[in-house]
Amino acid sequence: MGHILISYSHKDKAYAHKLADALECRGFTVWIDDRIDYGTTWPQVIQGKLDSCDAFLLVATENAYQSEWVQNEVVRAKRKRKPFFALLLSGE
Repeated sequence: MGHILISYSHKDKAYAHKLADALECRGFTVWIDDRIDYGTTWPQVIQGKLDSCDAFLLVATENAYQSEWVQNEVVRAKRKRKPFFALLLSGE
């Protein structure tokens, strides 16, 4: 299996990182956006990682719902027909 991309609001960063660590401890390869090198074009890197992921995992919260970045990632994941998993952390 390739990588799992975790999409989340930066307001929920602590939880997203704990989730990434837990998945990696169980043998999954995870990509999360803080692994982007400074000086690179963030939207292009995220788009490339999303396009090449084997699964898209959304940390669903009210913060994520209000995040334009997260919403763009959700739309692209659906358009690319990525296996989509939403983990409801808070909200509806």
